Amino acid sequence: MPKADLAAQGYDLSLKRIPIEYLAAVLRMRSMADTISGTAQPQITRQNLQHVTLPIPPILSQREFARRVTAVEALKTAQRAALAEPEALFATLQHRAFRGEL
Repeated sequence: MPKADLAAQGYDLSLKRIPIEYLAAVLRMRSMADTISGTAQPQITRQNLQHVTLPIPPILSQREFARRVTAVEALKTAQRAALAEPEALFATLQHRAFRGEL
């Protein structure tokens, strides 16, 4: 399909405009084994990355995906904080119990 047709359908063909959250998620889901070279010190080179193909949906879909990823990450952060609080309280209680303060 010609680039003009893709652009008319809402596809953004400039990698500079891809939301970083979308790009990071796609790269995490894709196995990068075929792009890593070297054995003693594995590396990903620009030359190897030039052969990587990524799904590039319309920019609105990318932005919606990025928005959802951001929301999920915020929920995960809140959940971690909520889990840390009872653990800290238990540690304090345990410390006081072993010191004979209870």
